[in-house]
Amino acid sequence: MNKELWEQWSACHDAPDQQKRLSSAKTAACTPIELDRDAGTGTFSGSSGTHSASLDMCSCIDFNRRRLPCKHMYRLAMELGLIEASFKTDASAIVQPRPRSQIEKIEHTVEVIESLADYQQYLLLEIIRKITTKNPTVGLEVTPDVLALLNTGLLEQSDDVATAIQKSRKDELVMLATSFGCENAKKMKKPELVDFLISNHFDDLKGKVLGYASVRQSPHVKYGKVRMYLHRKFDSELCEDGEGNLFSVPMLQSELPHDDVTALLIQYGYYHPQ
Repeated sequence: MNKELWEQWSACHDAPDQQKRLSSAKTAACTPIELDRDAGTGTFSGSSGTHSASLDMCSCIDFNRRRLPCKHMYRLAMELGLIEASFKTDASAIVQPRPRSQIEKIEHTVEVIESLADYQQYLLLEIIRKITTKNPTVGLEVTPDVLALLNTGLLEQSDDVATAIQKSRKDELVMLATSFGCENAKKMKKPELVDFLISNHFDDLKGKVLGYASVRQSPHVKYGKVRMYLHRKFDSELCEDGEGNLFSVPMLQSELPHDDVTALLIQYGYYHPQ
């Protein structure tokens, strides 16, 4: 999977601008502070904060301006063995993996989930389904329900300002650009506004309250089991009768596996095994 993702950039590496970024990626200053080899992602520290990178995107300003691999993506490819190159590492910059004792137990996480309204829980399920290795962040309109999820710690707001800007409405971008002194903001098209804001005010935007926020998973949460819990609670499955007709049955009315997730559904009174 990682190899396939990286191969999409094969035609651009020899360009002079790309070679500069490849050289920068080899320096100790470009050491990832966190690296997930299984997911194919890395976190990097920079002058404008931390950046989340995968093999096909990065939250840094360089990638969002050029839409070509930045130094973070090149370094990630090196760390994953997709580029054969020698590089320097600053061991002091690496964040040690979080101890398993600091990861919330599923029963504690479900207790937090059950403090939310059902529609907020279902919103959490929809957001979790959108977050993937390829897309580690999701741009969302800032609503009271999204803020509730962020306040519980079930999701985190990321520093991916670019995603939030690109998701914003044009009138919101016009107001932002105008506040930064852009006199022609009303005449600019949305892609031009996005480029202006990201190119010139990337750091300033981090302190702004935007209509959209970029969210990511929290390192404290076991999302596999959270997704399973919410899936069984809210979803249905297709069944077939004796005549070949399909019909939908809520999962809570079907036979569920005997595991810790089902035990929690029983505990909260949602599932009653036959």
